[in-house]
Amino acid sequence: MKKPIITISTDWHLNYSNTEQIKYLITQQCELTKSLGLTSTICLGDIFDKRAGQKIEELCSIDEILDIFTEYKIELYAIPGNHDKQNYDSPKSFLQPYKHHPNFHYIDLCYGLPIDGIMFHLLPFFKEDVWLKKLHELIDYIEDFSDKKHILLSHQALNGSKNNDGTNVANNISVSEFIKFDKVLLGHYHNQQQVGTNIYHIPAIRQKDFGEDNQKGFIVVYNDGSFELVKSKFIEFEVVQIDFDKISKKDYLALQKQYSNSDKNIRFEFYGSTENVKAINKDELVVLGIDAKIKIKGVEESITEYKEEVIIYNKDNIIDKFISFCKEKEIDQADGIIYLKEKLNGK
Repeated sequence: MKKPIITISTDWHLNYSNTEQIKYLITQQCELTKSLGLTSTICLGDIFDKRAGQKIEELCSIDEILDIFTEYKIELYAIPGNHDKQNYDSPKSFLQPYKHHPNFHYIDLCYGLPIDGIMFHLLPFFKEDVWLKKLHELIDYIEDFSDKKHILLSHQALNGSKNNDGTNVANNISVSEFIKFDKVLLGHYHNQQQVGTNIYHIPAIRQKDFGEDNQKGFIVVYNDGSFELVKSKFIEFEVVQIDFDKISKKDYLALQKQYSNSDKNIRFEFYGSTENVKAINKDELVVLGIDAKIKIKGVEESITEYKEEVIIYNKDNIIDKFISFCKEKEIDQADGIIYLKEKLNGK
C-alpha cells in the first residue's frame, strides 16, 4: 500500500500586500504535513515576489513564516527561484540570510534528499547554460545510485513549457535531458502542466489573478513516486462570461444579485457590439464588488483570427537562428557571430 512521504509547495510570491494570506497558506501546509504523519516539506522557489528592492515587511515576514515551521517541528527544504535572485549566474539569493534559522534547509547549489527508497534531487534556478551544466553533473552522480528511484525537483522552464500568458517557451532544455529521472517536478509556472511523460510543472500555492485556474495548493508525493494535489484554501478568482448582445435585462440583474459581495474575486467579462456595451455601468458593478472587462465583437474576433504563436527567444537560440540564416544566405557567419554575441551581452 502506498504511503505519503513528502509535501511540496511552490511559487508563494510573498509581497507586502499578501503577507497574512501567505502565513495562512503556510499554516495549512504545516497542518497537512502533520496530518500525514510527516516531518518534512519542500518549497520549489519564488518565495519572494520581487526580484529586487524587498520591503522591510516582506523581509520580516519570511522570518515569521519560518517560525511557523519551527512551531510545527517541520523541516523546510527550499531552493531559490528566479524571483528570489538578482544574478542568475550566482547561487546567492534573498533567502541566504535565513539559512541559520531553525528547521530551514537552504539549498543554494544542489542537494540529495533520500526518503523511503526515493532520492529527491533539489536543483535551484540558474540561467539556462549554468543550470544545464549542474543538471549534467547531477546525472553523472546518480549513475552510482541505480537501486533508487530518482525525482528531480527544480524551478526552470523547458522547451515546450507554456508561459503564464500562454506563449510557448523555446530554449535548449529539452525533455530528453531527463531520461535518467523517474519523475521531474518543477515550479515556475502557476498552472499545472505536463511537459513530458513524467515531467510536470506543479501548481502554485494559490491563485494569483483572473488569468490563472483555481487548482492550486500542495503536492503530496507517495513512496511509489506518484503524487496528487491537495487544494489550498484561498480567495479565488472567477470570471463570468456574458454575451451582452443576447442576455436579457432580467438575467443580467439576476447575475448581479448572485455574485454581489461574493467571497471570491469576481470579474464580469462582457462580449458584445460597440453599441450595446456602452450601456454597461462599471461603477455600479464596483459597488457590488465585481470587476468588469469589456471585449468588443469584431475587434476581438479580428485579433483572434490573425494572432500568431509567440516564441520566446534567448541568447543561445538567437545565435542558432542567426547561424541557420547565414547558411541559408551563404553569408560568412564568423564575424557576424562575434558582433552578435557582443550585442547580446550588452557590449
